[in-house]
Amino acid sequence: AEGLAFGVGVTGGSKLLVDFSEDTRLVLSGNYSKYRGDEGMLQGPVASSSLVNGQQGRGDLGFYDLNINLHSRLRTRSYGTSATFTHDLGSMKRTSITAYQNLLAIVQPDVDSTPDTFLHAYLPEKTRQFSQELQLAGESGKLRWILGAYYLKGRTGYDPFYVFGAAIGPTPFDIRNSFMTTESIAGGSRPRSMASRDVPSRLRRLLRR
Repeated sequence: AEGLAFGVGVTGGSKLLVDFSEDTRLVLSGNYSKYRGDEGMLQGPVASSSLVNGQQGRGDLGFYDLNINLHSRLRTRSYGTSATFTHDLGSMKRTSITAYQNLLAIVQPDVDSTPDTFLHAYLPEKTRQFSQELQLAGESGKLRWILGAYYLKGRTGYDPFYVFGAAIGPTPFDIRNSFMTTESIAGGSRPRSMASRDVPSRLRRLLRR
């Protein structure tokens, strides 16, 4: 059979600007995407290969030719939102960025790449992520500076991780709630001279004296 990849998807996004005053504004944004189609994985055995069912790779097959019994599919759905709040305090500017993103990706591959049900899988990946960023920027004399803090928390994994076929046996291999959680906190500051963009080289020349 000829391996033809086909898919259809839709994506979109929008922003809304709210001006509370000349110094204070809020930008709200959202995004959404959805895809449904083939996995797009090349599963034809190369000429020198020998697969688990004894099937030999053939040199006369085309690059996209395959011989499988499970139509490998991919479905994804993603959506998210963010809010950016800025307030000008005169000599300083305060910024807050809050964001959330959610992803569901379901992959159904013919892992063994043969016309036999030797090893198939159903892998629904679920991911969600939240982040919060705070910034305070200002000027003092000839010095521009910025202070920042960042927080991230995410959770990703498979629920369920489902594998079946002759390689597994009569009972499918099923793992539930296989998730990993990531949590990170960061902060920092960055001074910058308004008189010169090359602050590090100027400091090095001063240290050599």
